[in-house]
Amino acid sequence: MQDGQGAHRMRAAIAIGLAVLLAGLALAAYDRHVLDRRLRIAQDDLQAWSALVEDHRRRTLQFPIRETQAWSGFLPASRPADFAFFYPGADGYPLTAVGASGGRFAGCTLTLDENGRHARDGCPPVGRAR
Repeated sequence: MQDGQGAHRMRAAIAIGLAVLLAGLALAAYDRHVLDRRLRIAQDDLQAWSALVEDHRRRTLQFPIRETQAWSGFLPASRPADFAFFYPGADGYPLTAVGASGGRFAGCTLTLDENGRHARDGCPPVGRAR
C-alpha cells in the first residue's frame, strides 16, 4: 500500500512540475506578444500623426510651426506610461516616440521619416521592425 501512495505522489509531483514549466513558458511568450503589440501601436500612432501633419501641410502649404498645431486632432492610442511623442517643429520630420523613463520601453526611440520609413533604436528585441 505504501509503494502505491509513493508512486502516486511522484506522478502528481511530476505533473505539477510540468504544469508550472508550461505556464512559465506561456507567460514569457505572452509577455513578448504584449511588448510587440505596444511597439506596433506606437508605430501606428506615428503613422496616424504623420497623416495629420501632412494634411495640415496640404491645406496650408507648410508644416505646422507650433507643436500645438501638430497635435491638433492627434490622440495617441499608446499608453502615456509607454511612450512620449515629439514634434521637430517647422521641418515636420522626423516624428519621434520615446520610451518613458523607468518604463519597459526606457531607452527605446521610434522614428518616422518623411518617406514613411520607421526606425527603432534601443527597443526590446520583439517582433520585427517595420
